[in-house]
Amino acid sequence: MIEVTNNFSSTKWRILLPLLCCLFGIIGCGEPEPDISSPQPHTSGSITFSYPKNWNITQDSVMPGIQNLFIETPGDALVILQVYSLSELDDLATFSKSFSDSASQEMPVGEMSNSTFKDMPNEGGYERIVEDFEISILGESIPSRRLYMSKEVAGGKALMILQVATEDFTKVKVGFDLISNSLRENQIQELVK
Repeated sequence: MIEVTNNFSSTKWRILLPLLCCLFGIIGCGEPEPDISSPQPHTSGSITFSYPKNWNITQDSVMPGIQNLFIETPGDALVILQVYSLSELDDLATFSKSFSDSASQEMPVGEMSNSTFKDMPNEGGYERIVEDFEISILGESIPSRRLYMSKEVAGGKALMILQVATEDFTKVKVGFDLISNSLRENQIQELVK
């Protein structure tokens, strides 16, 4: 009889297996195209917008002075939409650097490096900044991008952040554009103050 020995304890496998699955998910499959054929409407708190049919809102909270939404794609891209009262918010350059620093420090696995910021021309009423950086996980480096955008809406300031692997940026941008171009004030409820 052949006996197979395992040098990894079951605890190590429970930790390593999810990390490997995440790594292969990040570098393996890529990002599916956003399905904008029949956009999904969403109204919450002080705002309303449309988003791609194959994307999901995974968090939507409205608190005094802030609204926070997370929209996830079927791949690994993430859209964060926040609406602040005007008195609560820094300028976009300060916000983007602070967000990046915080995200880097709070990464549960891997490391973020080589972060660069670049102002982009305003578009559609939005101020825009792009951040290019790398995420290193288990020796693999994944070039990534965050697009930060802000504009006044609903008596406050809306901030949108798109985070995606650089190679998938142009693919998901059409979905991000759908959200940013359709973002409006909810006429039924004013900004929670």
